[in-house]
Amino acid sequence: MAKEKTQNVGTKENERLFHYEILGIILLILSMLAIAKMGLIGKYLMLTVKVLFGDWYFLIFLLISTILTIHINQKN
Repeated sequence: MAKEKTQNVGTKENERLFHYEILGIILLILSMLAIAKMGLIGKYLMLTVKVLFGDWYFLIFLLISTILTIHINQKN
């Protein structure tokens, strides 16, 4: 009998895509927490970015949120 061919390339690519989507969702949630200053994580994340980027820290979170939203919408 002939052996069946397996497609390992497709599963690895789908797995990598899945990891990028999960990472994007996590970053989007963190940026939303920081924008709204929700809870302890949001407060300290906002303060950390404010120390790094100064008074324009709010635009960094908006930029991250916008880029991730566009990226997620393009995949669908």
